[in-house]
Amino acid sequence: MATTFPTTPAGTTAVALEKIHVSANVRELDPDHVDALAGSIALQGQLVPVLIGPAEGEVADQGFEFELVAGFHRYAAVAKLQHGAIDAVLRERDEDGDGAEVAAACATENIASCRRRHDAINADHVVMPIPTAEAWFAGRTEGLMSA
Repeated sequence: MATTFPTTPAGTTAVALEKIHVSANVRELDPDHVDALAGSIALQGQLVPVLIGPAEGEVADQGFEFELVAGFHRYAAVAKLQHGAIDAVLRERDEDGDGAEVAAACATENIASCRRRHDAINADHVVMPIPTAEAWFAGRTEGLMSA
């Protein structure tokens, strides 16, 4: 049975999905990761909020109030579950308006994603049976050392 959490965690705001613009230049979605997140959110609720910033320029002119900064897979999982809103933390622009804080948050999210992909890619290499590992390494070391 799914657990529901009627309150939004402190420091976050429930924001309607249609108010958030998702940029076209985000990295490719990993469907398996979206499915896993959707299952987790269905069971436990959304544990980690997405990060949004105020919409500006053309995005604001299109009627959006916010732009998704970090949490694209979480956004996709919540949308897949057909929830109307997502827990989000609003990150305002820096005082000088250069967007450095938002860029730093986005970079942090990307680093975490790269680590997750690296772990998933290399996980099978760690638990390979020795004959399989020897064959795998043999194919990658040919020609590296000359006699």
